[in-house]
Formats: sequence, C-alpha cells, structure tokens
Amino acid sequence: MNDYAQTSFLKINRILTKFTQTDFKNIDDNTTEAKAVSDDYELIIKVKHGEQSGDETRLQSGLIILTDKKGNKITKTFYGECGC
Repeated sequence: MNDYAQTSFLKINRILTKFTQTDFKNIDDNTTEAKAVSDDYELIIKVKHGEQSGDETRLQSGLIILTDKKGNKITKTFYGECGC
C-alpha cells in the first residue's frame, strides 16, 4: 500500500515495513516504475495501468521486486484495482 506520495508499506515475514520512495518514472503511457528503500530492503514496483473499472478506479498489474542487503531477491506478480 502507498499514499501516492513518498511512503509505502509492505508486510515482510509478518512485519509491516515502511519504505520511502527514491525514484519514480513513466516508462510509457501505461507503465510506471517506482523505487523505494527501507533500512533493510530495496523495493521496485513496475505497474501496468489497465482499463478504467469504475468511476475512480483502474485495473493494475505488474511486478513487485524486493531485494535485501545481502542481494537476495524475490519477485512477485500482482493484479488488482486501485482508486480513490
């Protein structure tokens, strides 16, 4: 989850971890990539913005890439809906 600004949270091993965004870029008209860091992790979120699914919601899909300080990496796909 995030606040559409600089702060994101991800639950890792049952612990809610706070991340601060360090970079955000538009890859193309429908794709964005955000990078964020915590004390122990780097987080990259690649989002493919899909079609509008409601008055103020859109379908989203993409990748969450989590890397720890030792270089261990986990990549997960996601699919969901985002809106106000």
